Amino acid sequence: RKFMAKSGLLLNFFKDIRLELMGKYTDKPYETVHPYYQIERKDRQYYGSIVLSKPVLYPWLSAGIELNYTGNESEIPDYDYTQTLIGLSLTVNY
Repeated sequence: RKFMAKSGLLLNFFKDIRLELMGKYTDKPYETVHPYYQIERKDRQYYGSIVLSKPVLYPWLSAGIELNYTGNESEIPDYDYTQTLIGLSLTVNY
């Protein structure tokens, strides 16, 4: 049975700077036995995101920088991983 919890926060600072925080946890069991390892796989995934953005040139156009982290823990070590991404973005709000 899959379980997921998600939470987020949006803060507005001076000069129209926005900070968005988001976190998610997923507990995911698999219904069948893994064919190679002969055990039931159960994963726990963690996800976190931080976005810092500010309007540029026009009120409807924002530039931002984003940091994302994903981690997966599994009963089978081959499925354990971590991933970190950094991105730049332009967002149009309408």
